[in-house]
Amino acid sequence: MSSRLARSATWYLLANLGGSAIPFLALPILTRLLTPEQFGIAALFQAITAVMVALVGLSAPGALNVFYHQRAPEAFPRFVGSALTLVWTSALVLTLLTWLVAALWPGETWLPPEWLALCVVLAALQMVAQVRLAAWQTAGQARPYAAFQLSQAAGNVLLSLGLIATVLPDWRGRATGLLLAALFAAAVALWTLARRQQLRWGADGASLRELLHFGVPLLPHALGGVALANADRFVIAGALDEHAVGLYIAGLQLGMIVQLLADAVNKAYAPWLFGVLARNDAATLRRVVRATYGYFVAITVFALLLGWLAPPLAALVLGPRYAGAEQVVLFIALGGAFHGMYLMVTNYLFYAKKTAVLSRITLSCAVLSVVLALALVHAIGLVGAALAFAISKACFFGATWFFAARHHPMPWRNAFGAAA
Repeated sequence: MSSRLARSATWYLLANLGGSAIPFLALPILTRLLTPEQFGIAALFQAITAVMVALVGLSAPGALNVFYHQRAPEAFPRFVGSALTLVWTSALVLTLLTWLVAALWPGETWLPPEWLALCVVLAALQMVAQVRLAAWQTAGQARPYAAFQLSQAAGNVLLSLGLIATVLPDWRGRATGLLLAALFAAAVALWTLARRQQLRWGADGASLRELLHFGVPLLPHALGGVALANADRFVIAGALDEHAVGLYIAGLQLGMIVQLLADAVNKAYAPWLFGVLARNDAATLRRVVRATYGYFVAITVFALLLGWLAPPLAALVLGPRYAGAEQVVLFIALGGAFHGMYLMVTNYLFYAKKTAVLSRITLSCAVLSVVLALALVHAIGLVGAALAFAISKACFFGATWFFAARHHPMPWRNAFGAAA
């Protein structure tokens, strides 16, 4: 891999590790300021927001990555403007629908109707920031990408802690901090896009059709991905209570270090891989496969090590009120390792434009995740949710690898043999 890839990977790694390290460093404060119940409600607010992110904008940032490499550079600003128009339009419709459904819902909801509607607002603001990040990533500008992501992570944590410690000493302080930080980040995103002439306001029919053509088939994939990542906490909230959700999310944040590391690697790896696939050099492809196998081993070992260190780490970071959270770390870490393996192979389906296949895989594994979580949480409690997460991620990786090998063949079987 080139030195440029290594430099980009370093910046993306810094962004992802810093973006996760900042909330991780704040975790000991949050778990001492908030009870597990309040921590659990805040987690549900973020989980519902994640569902809304899957619906708002129809995967517009991912479309930017593909469009940038397939169209003339002068067409990119108009495409960005069309993507933002799609985000705002879908967010407005979804906000109204969410508030109306929540207001008319006959039973109790985890959050008041106005806060459920604010989940959509937060999702739209986060999507604007993701569009800005996608524009930097496609252009190979890892340094501003890292600075923006780190600033956003620091802002939402500092605002949340300040609000919880002063005027909103419950889950609303965390939710409001997220909203204010996202609002500022979206404003900076729009300003920098316009300043760099990467945004032309408005939309055109051709760009919107291309966005819809890319995003609509990915909608089941996006929703399935959200289900894979969040179904466990909804099941726990329904089967147990908010206290259990708080314990689970606290342990999950420790175990998710593996997945965040994998995401950082993939942000640098994916654009480089697309260039390698376009050149189609047999020797380079064999080296890619060998490196991929090595990555599989390394990330698995890292997950096992994190699970082994979970008890002392949880006691140090979370405090005595969150006793029991450590029991989920091993399976969450292994699930993160399988997610990292999935990222290494899903790029081939994106390159082959087989997003509909990926959607079917994700949706199937999401259903499996929900079924497993329902069965295992009732059977063995919190550990069951973590085990369901790991099994679902393993199936997700295996199925994606199988179809990726069919739609874009790579030398998976002879990477270590003699060249053909």
